[in-house]
Amino acid sequence: MKKNFPLLLTLISALILIPGCEKIKAGGSDVFTDEYELTGNSVFLQGRVLFNNADLDKVSDVYFLLSKNSKPSDKNAKKIESVLSDKYFSGVAPSLELLTTYYYQAVAVYQGKKVYGDIRHFNTTEYTLNAVDLGIVVDGKNIKWASANIGAYRSVEYGSYFAWGETKTKAEFTWENYKWGKSKDNLKKYKAADMTLEPEDDAAHVHLGGNWRMPTQKEFKALLDTKGKEGYEWNWYRLVVDKETEEPVLNANGEQMAFIRIKNTTTGNYINIPFAGQKYNSTYYGITANSPYGWIWSSSIYNNDYSSAYDFFFYGGNYWNVDATGTCWRYYGLPIRAVCE
Repeated sequence: MKKNFPLLLTLISALILIPGCEKIKAGGSDVFTDEYELTGNSVFLQGRVLFNNADLDKVSDVYFLLSKNSKPSDKNAKKIESVLSDKYFSGVAPSLELLTTYYYQAVAVYQGKKVYGDIRHFNTTEYTLNAVDLGIVVDGKNIKWASANIGAYRSVEYGSYFAWGETKTKAEFTWENYKWGKSKDNLKKYKAADMTLEPEDDAAHVHLGGNWRMPTQKEFKALLDTKGKEGYEWNWYRLVVDKETEEPVLNANGEQMAFIRIKNTTTGNYINIPFAGQKYNSTYYGITANSPYGWIWSSSIYNNDYSSAYDFFFYGGNYWNVDATGTCWRYYGLPIRAVCE
């Protein structure tokens, strides 16, 4: 299996510029902490120096300090390496935590002395998910679907991966670090049929608030039932080229298919669901060029084996396959697509 492109770090979403940066002077030298750009769970940082051209050769290093501490320092911050180019420098920090405020600061080493820009900050919740009405009613309730996975900034990005019943993402997914039990025979919670996640263990509700939550298996079945139904259209697409319009290019045989689109042809409303695979241990699986797989957690326990939970499964290789009755071990890392009523 090929490893995931680090959560599509190359997909650039809405650029957020921070104007009016204050400059810090030291020895007649200026350093600016300029702008940042959030992309999924990564951030692009940019800074600049205002040395005159004769002094640029005296700059031996440029970098950023990134920290959850409001006063970044060499002791509490991560160093984001960079290279000076025409007075500008930039760096990318991946694997940010959700719902977290980060502080960053540009640094230049000028004649052996560290010169600091001002401290700026951003929050990884600075994105908006839309509630998309596909006209799906379950038990008398109109279920609306989030426009992107949790942790994604664009509809075709993978987003973050979570173990079932956990609300924080992590680097590795194993029984040993699973919150609700160290093995399938040693579970602490959710050990009965027909159980669904409580709000405090529902990642969609915890991260988005309001009445957002993870879909039940029944709601995923209702989504699946629209395939082939009059008034709905299902298509498989490869990754868009136009990052501004998000207009898709229909897949041709043998080309990579990056997402499916489920569309209500009456209203024109649609959602995109990326083939984001799954993660266990520290490895991504199912993200391949010609035979991509996708899984998304439901909030429903698997009634025949409480160490597993139901998921929404889809495959886009030589044939199409979608299933709302599949399951995964609860400790696996899967993406999450929220719903609300």
